[in-house]
Amino acid sequence: MEPLRDDELDLLLRHGEPDWKPSPGLDTRVWERYQRRPWEWLWRGSIRIPVPVIVALLLAFLWWQRGRITRPAEIDLNEFRPVEQLEIKLVRSGNVER
Repeated sequence: MEPLRDDELDLLLRHGEPDWKPSPGLDTRVWERYQRRPWEWLWRGSIRIPVPVIVALLLAFLWWQRGRITRPAEIDLNEFRPVEQLEIKLVRSGNVER
């Protein structure tokens, strides 16, 4: 098929419909992909999220987690006392031979 000249293209635009029609098999092949069952989206679907939204959500999450981080309690080493009586017990596993 040869390319159309400008005057032929203008005529087609004024007419509103092209002289050629796409093959009916093409339409069915293209639309079959989009005519899935609704629950199939759960397995094959995707949601497109812009990168700035992801960055904003990540920063908000980190800021929220910053308030939840607990600092270790201060330990006063003067409160530690030596052990008064030390008892040593030997515990053996049942699977180990003597």
